[in-house]
Amino acid sequence: LYKEAEKQLRGIRTMQQLRSMLTKNCGLPKKSNEMITRVLGCKVDTTDEEQDLQTTLLAEEHGAFIFRNFVPRKVDQLALAALALRPLNLDYSSVTDAVNKCCAYHNSNLHSSKSQRKQQRKQIENIKSQLKIQSDASIICQTNWGPQMLSYTQKASDEAESAPKKRKIDSFPLSKLRYLNLGAFNYNWGDRRYDLISGAAVLNSRLVSLAQRATSMAIQKGDKSHRDLNIDFNMAICNFYHLQRPSDRLGGHQDNVESNLSLPLVTISLGAPGVFLLGRESRGKLPTAILLQAGDCMVLSGKSRGYFHGIPTILEHEDDDTEGIPHESEEKALFQELSDEGLLLESTSDAATEDTRDYVPTQVELKFAEAFLSSVRMNMSIRQV
Repeated sequence: LYKEAEKQLRGIRTMQQLRSMLTKNCGLPKKSNEMITRVLGCKVDTTDEEQDLQTTLLAEEHGAFIFRNFVPRKVDQLALAALALRPLNLDYSSVTDAVNKCCAYHNSNLHSSKSQRKQQRKQIENIKSQLKIQSDASIICQTNWGPQMLSYTQKASDEAESAPKKRKIDSFPLSKLRYLNLGAFNYNWGDRRYDLISGAAVLNSRLVSLAQRATSMAIQKGDKSHRDLNIDFNMAICNFYHLQRPSDRLGGHQDNVESNLSLPLVTISLGAPGVFLLGRESRGKLPTAILLQAGDCMVLSGKSRGYFHGIPTILEHEDDDTEGIPHESEEKALFQELSDEGLLLESTSDAATEDTRDYVPTQVELKFAEAFLSSVRMNMSIRQV
């Protein structure tokens, strides 16, 4: 049933299509247990009370907690994305003007037409394609280019001439970025293992505090699975889903190679909205479909920690994606040094230490993150390895 749910959702690209699918399925004379008739966060044929009840049951029975608009400030969302991209050492100098024009156009046309949004995404894709990481760049964090970079090492002088030659790729465009690992560990997708990387920076303290805050809120809401455990959040896997590639998705899988599976996973959603499928211990049961938008947070603990889960589809932005959604964060500002407009506050600029500057994105980084997230869904999954 998990695969059947994936199949139903893969062709959905907009909120309107999602609502139409749910309306159609709910109107069937005999509702099949294979049909998705409800997506938490998408109110079709359900009341607010019914949605709240389903969310509560998900937490109480399965240990899956949803915190809507957990990171409410847009500038904080942009700053998180900027800090995640920082290890790539991107050179923004060649695209600064294009990024500024793109952001200015977007902010002055908040209710743009479909054709205007399509044109803007095309401009952003051109920007992403121009930003390239050289194959010989000194990058410690692992991306989906990592294995390719390693495979293009120079051939030894005594290597047989008959050995198959691989075409050397000089650079990798940001438009093809699929995942990025942060922290002292890299996750090897092929062998499904974690490797400690010498010289890698520890996980950014902002991400650590964010994960700790989310787990504390889950405990307050009744989560007992890790109440007395000391959690050392030391790694984050960032997955990127590009709107221009409908094939970008994450199939159903289990996160079960960490050393202590009783510790929670904390995921933060940024950029474009997406549908998250939370299955059960096997793919044989119909999963729960959840709409996650920018700033939302999920904590998978208890039984849900071992459930199959994935992202079958991402959706285009809508002008009213987050209007009227209350935030569920105990603190408003994650980056208190930044104003809502992304400017460094005067009260902190003079006293900013070198450490503070390293943890606060620049104006250029924030502007690019704004353009980048307008065509990408980014998911940060924070954990203890």
